Amino acid sequence: MLSARLLTFSCFFLLLNTSSICQQNKYVIRCETDSAEIDDISGLKMYDGAYYLNHKSSYLFVASKEGFRSECFLITPKIQKAFKGKEFVLPALRKFPTKSSIGKFIHANEMKWDKLDMLYKEKYVDDYFEANPEILRSDENPVTELEDRYGDLTRVLNNQLYYMELCDTSHSSIQDNGGRCLLDVSILELEYEYAHYPTTYYNQRIDLVRVHTKLKFDLKDAFGVDIFSKELDVKSVIYVNDEKVNLLSNALQEAIMNFMELNELKNAIIQREEEANNITAIPTLDIPNSEVYASSIPQFLQSAVTLYSKDGHGSGCIISEDGYIVTNYHVVGKDSVFQIILNRGDTLQAKVIRTDWKYDLALLKAPLKNEVAFRISKEQGVGLADRVYALGTPADVSLGQTISSGIISARRNFFGRDYYQTDARLNGGNSGGALVNEQGELIGVVCSKIIGLGIEGVGFVIPGKYIFERLRISVNGGTNND
Repeated sequence: MLSARLLTFSCFFLLLNTSSICQQNKYVIRCETDSAEIDDISGLKMYDGAYYLNHKSSYLFVASKEGFRSECFLITPKIQKAFKGKEFVLPALRKFPTKSSIGKFIHANEMKWDKLDMLYKEKYVDDYFEANPEILRSDENPVTELEDRYGDLTRVLNNQLYYMELCDTSHSSIQDNGGRCLLDVSILELEYEYAHYPTTYYNQRIDLVRVHTKLKFDLKDAFGVDIFSKELDVKSVIYVNDEKVNLLSNALQEAIMNFMELNELKNAIIQREEEANNITAIPTLDIPNSEVYASSIPQFLQSAVTLYSKDGHGSGCIISEDGYIVTNYHVVGKDSVFQIILNRGDTLQAKVIRTDWKYDLALLKAPLKNEVAFRISKEQGVGLADRVYALGTPADVSLGQTISSGIISARRNFFGRDYYQTDARLNGGNSGGALVNEQGELIGVVCSKIIGLGIEGVGFVIPGKYIFERLRISVNGGTNND
């Protein structure tokens, strides 16, 4: 039972002692955390609210409570003489952090070895608790030997985040990408530290082990853009030498807790939120009115573009004759330059000049002249059941400027932001593309769809009003729907 518990709980240790085998001492062992359960790994039972310990034996106790990081305490003969009391008070357990610690859910992105050819160490010491323990032996081995023990490292990270309830487990069809972060973890160093302690059980010893590791944490937003990085040096619990117990996961839990408590991390997230909310600090960008706005299906296609980079592709909408292009933030991500493909086949470069991760919008500029542009529609001009067309590049770059049709199915508000719902057929690659009405006005920017067995025709679009509001765009001092 305890081995299974320590797959997910973590521990801390303290050296204590006992009396003689003939004169066993009675000790009350309790934890400062109310209602914490205390168990002895070796199976020692409590009688009359106390434990009877032998001065020649070592004991390993675990204090645990749901929602807290478990702590382990090693009681050895070594400090028995120095201990005069009859009660051992174990330090308070640490409560797991919550989403409210940083205001974001955290999901596993990747956990990996820093280098595939790196070595891990095995060190044998005489005593964990000496200031400078004697190293009895030290070995180095390739980390490939640990593949069977740990398996998929990203799954180890994912399981730990779920266990600590730091992930969004609501399974909602609509996710707030602004409220989610992705975590990458790299294992920079790994060391196993072994030691053994005496016991009177059949004149044997307790063989113990702990993991000492250095990890690099990289926190990114839901679109893979870096937010904060930190290297952490942590140790797992000391536990019996059992390969079934994942002490790396245990050390990882300690690292996650330490990471979540960093003021640097909290300040980085607060600053990012403040910058996203303070849009008035961004100067208004004036773009010229176009001589020709799209008003027919052939012209719709001229105003739609494909964006692609080494990381993939998406769609975009030309909103000015001189080459301003609107798309999704999640399409551009951390890239600053994209190749764009026009309907006529021309390929040229566009630079990202503004982004808004909170509303999933981005603005690019390409060196174009006299292009047919989309006129952005007034919100009040969009009605339920209005006929609409979705333009974009689904699935593959070769399918550029594909058009599908549908209606405005509903108006929605998620996480304080307005969306249009449409039944127009959308596929991967349509993100950032245009949704237009029959007059050719740009109603909004396609951003997502619900995917699931038996689910069809539930797509979502960012209303055109946010293009002006969040990207701080003005068309000759007004909007291009005036």
